[in-house]
Amino acid sequence: YFSAVNKLKINQNEIEILLGIFNLQNYMNKKFSNLSLGQMQLVSVIRGLIEKPDILLLDEVFSNLDENNTLSLCYYLEEFCMKDENMIIIASHGKEIPLGFKEKINLDKLCSG
Repeated sequence: YFSAVNKLKINQNEIEILLGIFNLQNYMNKKFSNLSLGQMQLVSVIRGLIEKPDILLLDEVFSNLDENNTLSLCYYLEEFCMKDENMIIIASHGKEIPLGFKEKINLDKLCSG
């Protein structure tokens, strides 16, 4: 739906692969509003990833995700960055985010007087 609205030509196989990575293939024909909060979060991230942006800004991307989906998303985002040298900026209140990116900036340390 989102690719049609934005007039993007998206490879259906690529969508199915991403849905499979996050165990969402059984929800492909469901309405967005009928998904859980975690599923909605993942679909929103997939929408952003499918367009292959040079820079992807993700705000609280791990909220509402269980541990398995958090790890799956982390691994996928790391690969996404390394494969095409894309930049991902993640804003999060989470203290421990299991990411292996080259650069991390902890604003807590910068803002704590």
